Amino acid sequence: MAPEQLSGQPTDARVDLFAVGVMLYEMITGKSPFAGAGMIDTMHAILNDRPPVLTGSATVDAVDRIIQRARDMADDVRGAMASSDLSGELPVARAVTRLIVLPLRVLRPDPETDFMAFGLADAISRSLSAIESLVVRSSLAAAEFAEGTPDLKRIAKETDVEAVLTGTLMRAGDQIRVNAQLLEAPGGTVLWSQSSQSPLGDLFKVQDDFTQHIVESLSIPLTRREEQMLKRDVPATARAYEFYLRGNECAADRTTWLVALDLYRQCVDEDPNFAPAWARLGRLQRLKGIYLDSERADEHLAEAESSFKRALELNPDLPLAHNLYAYLEVDFGRAKEAMLRLLDLARRHRADPEIFAGLVHACRYCGILDASIAAYEKAYRLDPNIRTSVSHSYWQSGQIDRAVETEPARRYSVHEDDGRDP
Repeated sequence: MAPEQLSGQPTDARVDLFAVGVMLYEMITGKSPFAGAGMIDTMHAILNDRPPVLTGSATVDAVDRIIQRARDMADDVRGAMASSDLSGELPVARAVTRLIVLPLRVLRPDPETDFMAFGLADAISRSLSAIESLVVRSSLAAAEFAEGTPDLKRIAKETDVEAVLTGTLMRAGDQIRVNAQLLEAPGGTVLWSQSSQSPLGDLFKVQDDFTQHIVESLSIPLTRREEQMLKRDVPATARAYEFYLRGNECAADRTTWLVALDLYRQCVDEDPNFAPAWARLGRLQRLKGIYLDSERADEHLAEAESSFKRALELNPDLPLAHNLYAYLEVDFGRAKEAMLRLLDLARRHRADPEIFAGLVHACRYCGILDASIAAYEKAYRLDPNIRTSVSHSYWQSGQIDRAVETEPARRYSVHEDDGRDP
């Protein structure tokens, strides 16, 4: 039944559109978009929830837009199938699961290990973002809920997630103990729980174990490429990984950017083959040139480009490096190169909202306003809290109302300082 029928409102053609959208979703996924444990849960989902975003191929993305809008359906379906990239094969669609990893709660403050509260959570989030059918909210979004007991209803409402990873952290001598739970949101059902005690020098194993258990508990089928990506970018030494985690914590706060910059340098000195550290080093070198030392901007931006190229040389499929490098390319007047690279990346990472946020920026600088707005719509479907600069695209296209509507700064982005226009 459509929402209008359940709420006793007058029915019209929208009821038929709703029914077609539900049937279309079930046809390509084999599941209901509003499945519940019983009739009451299903009715609540119809009235309050949105259909899960689908990911898979270009055709699946096109059909997903149809389901989400439920408008002009016949024409869009014909257009989507006419432009099929399936080579005669049926589309493979996977419903997206939305997850947020909260910073760990420190049970016994210790300046030697407190950095892991944010650092481990951020590293787990980044690792999981390689999975196409999983949308992981940014660490800055998670930081909003770092204090006190997690309020799952508030978290689910404000970040639009179905699962929350929460945990505690405590040092005992040269050991670190982490207790973690994966909870269904907003209900609070425990999907997975684990305690891990490891030497301080084996932090990457803690991250890797938790990542694998989350994937298993959510029953996420991994492609071969996703399995390979989860096993890439392993730090060579515990010391390098500690520098990296400490740098991630400091990089989230503008007042400690220079500290983070030094930590990333120490990380790549310790392990020159750790691609994520090179990507984050490039970001800080760029920001230093733009905001902190503009008199030597050319020098810092050249260093940033060298760092990004090193990251991509080590791991050509690292979304973090591609996303952050795009902003530097736009600074250098190479928006077209950034756009083409991000488009290619988007074909392989269709559920990463940050890639589409980057395309909003790059497409506008290429003068393709419709594509910029389309990238925003995709990013917004994946993450309603994603920060983009789409208001500029709407403004330049003459859609003043939409420009005003999207102008307020969105809070959540791993590079929230980067969505600017000169």
